[in-house]
This record gives sequence, C-alpha cells and structure tokens, in this order.
Amino acid sequence: MVAAELQKIVSSFLLSDAHMEYGGMDPHMISVTGVDVSPCLRHMKVFIAPLKGEKESALQLLDANKARLRHYISTHMRLKYTPDIMFILDTTFDYAQRIEELLRT
Repeated sequence: MVAAELQKIVSSFLLSDAHMEYGGMDPHMISVTGVDVSPCLRHMKVFIAPLKGEKESALQLLDANKARLRHYISTHMRLKYTPDIMFILDTTFDYAQRIEELLRT
C-alpha cells in the first residue's frame, strides 16, 4: 500500500516541471515501473525505465534531483521518516524483448 502510493508520488514529481533540474533529459520520458520499500520504511528502491533508452542520463537526472524528490515526498505523504532513495534501472522490458527475439529464430 505504501509502495503504491510512493510510486504515484514519484511519478507525479517527474510530471511536474517545477521541481526538476534538467540535465539534458526530459523527465517526462522516464517511467516509474515499481517501488520497493523496506519494512522499516527508511529505504526505498525506485525502478525506472527510460522511454528513449537514455539509461545513464536518466539515472544522473534522478540522482541530481534526489533531495528535491525526498522533500516532495515529505510534503505529499505523512510518514515518520522520509525514505532514502535508490534508483534502479528496470531491465524487464529489455529481457522480454530478448526472449521474444530468441523465440522468433
């Protein structure tokens, strides 16, 4: 339940231009595919999939705006602690595409 709400908040953060410092990549082109929260709610993993394949640029953009995102979370969700954030590339789509290619041959 908390993870789903955090996923919505992170997604809305990416869609709101006012909070982001751009680093050469459009944050609207990053999809948040999932959020995993530790049981103590102090740490969270945000799984992302850049829609244009600029994986390193997406990670750099999000890491540069990590403090802004934590502040955004703290103002949009009442938690005892604002979780530390780690961004992870979601490779599920690449893996599925590779399997599909193998099945075609």
